[in-house]
Amino acid sequence: MLLRALKAGLWFIAGFGVLYGTVVGVLFVLMGRSNIVAGKTLALVPGPAFAILPLETMWCEARKGHLAVGATAPDFDLAMRDGSGRVRLSSLRETKPVVLVFGSYTCPPFRREMPEVNKVYADYKDRAAFYFVYIEEAHARDVWPLKSNERDGVVYGTPVDMNERNGLASTCAKAMKIEFPMLVDDIGNGVAQSYTAWPTRFYVVDPAGRIAFKSRPGPFGFEAAPLREALAKLTPASITSLSD
Repeated sequence: MLLRALKAGLWFIAGFGVLYGTVVGVLFVLMGRSNIVAGKTLALVPGPAFAILPLETMWCEARKGHLAVGATAPDFDLAMRDGSGRVRLSSLRETKPVVLVFGSYTCPPFRREMPEVNKVYADYKDRAAFYFVYIEEAHARDVWPLKSNERDGVVYGTPVDMNERNGLASTCAKAMKIEFPMLVDDIGNGVAQSYTAWPTRFYVVDPAGRIAFKSRPGPFGFEAAPLREALAKLTPASITSLSD
């Protein structure tokens, strides 16, 4: 009787292990797919699963992207949110590092952290050029709705054209009191894909056009403190090199 119970227990553990490994593997693959696929997949994950699956580790690995510190930053040309013109990244890389802040209004961790990001901007705006890049919504109501967004009154669908995305970007800029220039990614999400920036992320590009700092993918990596630490190290070096 005891032996049978032991065997049954071992078979159960083995079966659970296979199921667990399969679920982890499938989720990991889907996390690395398009933003819509990743978002809709995670929207289906039941709450208790977040407690037993290593979702943060899986997400950060699946969304880490191919760009590494020291690599050349992909160039881009994007329109300003306010319609005042377009900005090409390569035209900014002259004397100061360029800070790129990627995000969207429907991401709760983004909204919570932006006041601290604004403080970093206030402290370093004379030593680095800051640009916000508004990208695809993190939690559009038709992809990955959240109850916290309903409570906060931040419920928007996926923009179908640039007019809608510009409108959301303007709403975000006003609500989050973002004072530095805001660019808007094209509706095909080309820049966000190049930088693996969805749902949120920070980059710092040095004057030579190389990536000097890359945060972990959001929402887990959207923290102002590491950005501040990076700028504290990078800006004195940049200033020194310019005076040589």
